[in-house]
Amino acid sequence: MVSGSVADAFARRREAGLALAECADAISRAGAAMAAGFSEGGKLIAFGNGAGSTDAQHVAVEFAHPVIVGKPCPLSP
Repeated sequence: MVSGSVADAFARRREAGLALAECADAISRAGAAMAAGFSEGGKLIAFGNGAGSTDAQHVAVEFAHPVIVGKPCPLSP
């Protein structure tokens, strides 16, 4: 049996995922607009306050050197 707190955590993630799915078209359009802007020399400026600053830093790093699935970590022995 799953404890109440674990079930609650999964429910919150499900709700967030469903809300994100409802925005799929807008997210796709935003991505296309960003790609068009980058191809014209545009820049991404990411910023935030508190926890949002961590998210902004993460997004900036992904654009600077994105994670490539299957590529070995340079820090691996």
